[in-house]
Amino acid sequence: MCTNNTKTATTTKAFVDLQPALKSLSAAKFTSALVADTVQALRQLAIFNSLRHVWVPGHRGIHGNETADALARKASAMAFIGPEPFAGITVTTVQREVYLWAVNEQSCLWQNTAKCRQAKQLVKQPNKRLTKYALKLSRKDLRVLAGLLTGHADLNRHLTLMQVRNDELCPLSQEAEETTLPGAAK
Repeated sequence: MCTNNTKTATTTKAFVDLQPALKSLSAAKFTSALVADTVQALRQLAIFNSLRHVWVPGHRGIHGNETADALARKASAMAFIGPEPFAGITVTTVQREVYLWAVNEQSCLWQNTAKCRQAKQLVKQPNKRLTKYALKLSRKDLRVLAGLLTGHADLNRHLTLMQVRNDELCPLSQEAEETTLPGAAK
């Protein structure tokens, strides 16, 4: 950035030789102490003056450009220390941390609930891929999946518990209960 300011009666012009610098001045959050200090200084100037940023191509004979570049490099290497509006973390980082917290809370709730015995044996922890798959199913197929996960399906074990059938054995093997649980033997 160039420090060459030209004052007119009510307008202050700030000459800037970097287009990204102009864009960073209007950003929602600052990642550099230099940008934060610059915005604060420009706000002070704008209280009593009309302020205009002017982009100029770099190294075009503007007095003080090399000195301004050296000072800008030095200042941009400094860490930002100060109050708001600085946010030391990105929005993406916050969203990711909230997501991870929610997944952890859901997992703890799943593990600590006393109910859902059969579903817990089939689904050890919350699974995002399984959830997406289930949400794409038709209502009929989702009902079948929920019945299989909870044990409330039209299988002999459940029908025997409901006293609809008398035999809970698998009709094919005649050795194990007909249930969705793996390795369920009588």
